[in-house]
Amino acid sequence: MAFIFRPHILDKIWQKHQVIEDEVEEVYSDPDRITERTGGARGNNRRYLEIGETKGGRILRIVYEAEYNDGSQGSLILITAFEAPEADRKRYRRKVRGR
Repeated sequence: MAFIFRPHILDKIWQKHQVIEDEVEEVYSDPDRITERTGGARGNNRRYLEIGETKGGRILRIVYEAEYNDGSQGSLILITAFEAPEADRKRYRRKVRGR
């Protein structure tokens, strides 16, 4: 599945959080990432959050929605991305140490 990056979202995550598109993809590709399904603001059960590390060592939280086209292909629509809160960073580090 591939990310769909809407320009206004990329602008927002850069302006507010200094996160770039490549970092989002790095978190999603992190084999140690933590994935959770979340209901989202409207109870959307296709919304996920990921906590993972970039190649530069930043631990980020990304939130996206999964959209499925014909059941075999789909897209990930980025909602937001930002520096993970301390509790998430600790949880991620514990997971990495425990592997």
